[in-house]
Amino acid sequence: IMGKIKVLFIILARKGSKGVTNKNFRKINGKPLFQYILEAALEAKIKINSNFDIEIVVSSNDKNIIDHANSIQANLAPFKRPIRYSRDDSLSIDAMKHALEYMEKDKKIKYDQISLLQPTSPLCEPEDILNCIYSLNSQKEFVSAVTICESSIHPFKMKRLLNNNVLVNYIDQGFEDMRPRQSLPRVYKRNGAVYLSKRSVIVDEASILGDPCLGVEVPKIRSIDIDNEADFKLAEILIKEKHQI
Repeated sequence: IMGKIKVLFIILARKGSKGVTNKNFRKINGKPLFQYILEAALEAKIKINSNFDIEIVVSSNDKNIIDHANSIQANLAPFKRPIRYSRDDSLSIDAMKHALEYMEKDKKIKYDQISLLQPTSPLCEPEDILNCIYSLNSQKEFVSAVTICESSIHPFKMKRLLNNNVLVNYIDQGFEDMRPRQSLPRVYKRNGAVYLSKRSVIVDEASILGDPCLGVEVPKIRSIDIDNEADFKLAEILIKEKHQI
């Protein structure tokens, strides 16, 4: 009998942020922001079918986040992230590799797949996480899966500013595209919530996503990616509405 597929969920929730000060611990509707994705991860772990084994780790350099995570469930944040992986210019992949190495050493196992779950996506549902896992594992040719949503800004409508504020089309089609959005080919963007890859992508390629990558569509209403104050306000409204339903 084949063993279970071992998946590690890594939640990167450092202190410090350029867009919104200490956003990962900032309260949104009474809960620190990072707690939303953590709760989605914990629920996905309970709901996932018996072919999988999931572990969750929160990687942070913030004592408040570490203590809060461990109060939700023991050992969710078993270490303090080293300074070199916690700076503004530190790469997520390096923090992920650090967390992976720590967990593999601590648990004495090798994970098959690693998922980055981002606190900036508080409306992510457990189903979104599970869809990524099930999709990747049912289509063997893929090495990664990522949550996507339809983009409201079409690349044919995007512009660049040259010197002297000259406006040019980002993609030059040879004409100014005034067609309604409905008649343009659909375009998508990563929604920022769930990134899932086989171990070799993270370890050997030092990349969060590999090729070929599977896109798992998520409705736009759940795809808010918090980057600034306006996003925070919108997320708060959507979360409040969600809890009234």
